[in-house]
Amino acid sequence: MSTAKFERLSDLIGLIYDAALEPKLWPRVLSDITGTLEGTSGLFFTPLHSITSGGFAYLTGVPATFLQQYAAKWAQHDVWMQAAISKGLMTSGTVATDDELVPRKQLLASAYYRSFLRPANASRLCASVIFGADAEGVRPSMISIYKGVRTQPFSSDAKTVARLLNPHLSRSLGIMFHLQDAEFRIASSRAAIDRLVSAVILLGEGGVPVFINQAAQKILDARDGLFLHQPPGHKPQLAGATAELSAHIRRVVATALHPEFAAIPHFVEGVRLSRSSGRPPLALTVSALPARNEFGAGRDRPGAIAFVYDTAGPPPLSARLLRDVYALTEAEAAVVVGICSGQNIAELAKSRGVSENTIKTQLDAVFAKTGTSRQAELVRVALSLSSGAA
Repeated sequence: MSTAKFERLSDLIGLIYDAALEPKLWPRVLSDITGTLEGTSGLFFTPLHSITSGGFAYLTGVPATFLQQYAAKWAQHDVWMQAAISKGLMTSGTVATDDELVPRKQLLASAYYRSFLRPANASRLCASVIFGADAEGVRPSMISIYKGVRTQPFSSDAKTVARLLNPHLSRSLGIMFHLQDAEFRIASSRAAIDRLVSAVILLGEGGVPVFINQAAQKILDARDGLFLHQPPGHKPQLAGATAELSAHIRRVVATALHPEFAAIPHFVEGVRLSRSSGRPPLALTVSALPARNEFGAGRDRPGAIAFVYDTAGPPPLSARLLRDVYALTEAEAAVVVGICSGQNIAELAKSRGVSENTIKTQLDAVFAKTGTSRQAELVRVALSLSSGAA
């Protein structure tokens, strides 16, 4: 790789991490990725979540109607997506090109190509699954980069670059998913982070914690799988139950603070921390923060953010996020939180001091607003907005 190309990719990776706290940068990220892979257009979206249900969609090189037409008619005829699913390729970190999914002759003969792709000047594909069906607590997300009609396939170099960018994208997007609210504004202050239901630790130079929110402090105080260790004459560091786990944590933190171009693990590859109590392990994920962020200044400015999850419990659910995304009332959001925590209608009525008929009426309103019809479906939809992941 030439020095100039390496520098361009380094700049792009920096922009990717900036977008974690400034979502308005994602269209530029997508445009730069499209150009880097020598594509002509691109789509970065959450295929299972619309914008109104907490998803997103960014396009470059194609009109806004491209996505509208896809959702309204062509998603069910998407031969590339059908092939990816049948071949088990819709997993986090997968990168695939059109010729790996569907034979060229089959694609060109399909109505999907003739009536949808060709009018949009899209003929070749390099798809990168950022978060797939295997990722818990985050919305499935992918980037599709297209080339025009009568163009050559994406090169092996382009596919290599897509693979290199994928974990950086997952780290940045993972941060955004965990800190976003319903309107895609980012919690950009320590006060906001302190209110999050997710356990969050901001890490500064040398991996020293510079801020620990209330949820994380509870975990550290329990000293069951993760705690702060401070040898005499040294600053505190995150530590695990064994010397080996503590060393692993230090390596993960160091990698996040000084990310190497090709050595970043995917966001879903968290550290599993065994617990002396015998309970299921904690999961720790650490990601780089943009050099410029609003979480601190000077020596107090963090360079990485850590999320800690208790794999024994359900992902935390934000009633505020439910209210904002689905326009639920406070009472309706409380019903959803209760349902997701395993309460039945009778238990909800008793805990909230209302009749069962009131709960049923509120639940019917929730079904209508969320587009669901059964409690199991409601739980799945609600937990997709969870601000934590295992």
